[in-house]
Amino acid sequence: MENNTFASIIVGMFIVCLALFVFYIVLKKFGTSAIKNKKSRYMAVIDRMIISKDKFIELIEVGDEVLILGMSASSIELLHKTKKENLTEFEDPLKFDTFKDTFNKVFIKRQNAMKGENDEKNIL
Repeated sequence: MENNTFASIIVGMFIVCLALFVFYIVLKKFGTSAIKNKKSRYMAVIDRMIISKDKFIELIEVGDEVLILGMSASSIELLHKTKKENLTEFEDPLKFDTFKDTFNKVFIKRQNAMKGENDEKNIL
């Protein structure tokens, strides 16, 4: 009896894995084509800033102009038009160094400190 239960569990797990694999293949095939169809040759979304749950500001590049739009669930409003060269990119205030960057800084400081000690010994 135990052997039959174990076999049915294995078969059930195999069927679930097979269904997930088929689902993955279908999404991969049809999901990427849907994204490709949404791209535009003449417009591009440059940036989006969320103001609240259903309100945001979006920058859309059309030709050499940038449209600044206010968008909500019920409306879209043109706030301003400008040229792309008038935009200034802000540095992200929440950007943190990665572990690799921090490690390299500490390693370089130690290396420089050790070189300084060696230079002092050579001078003496």
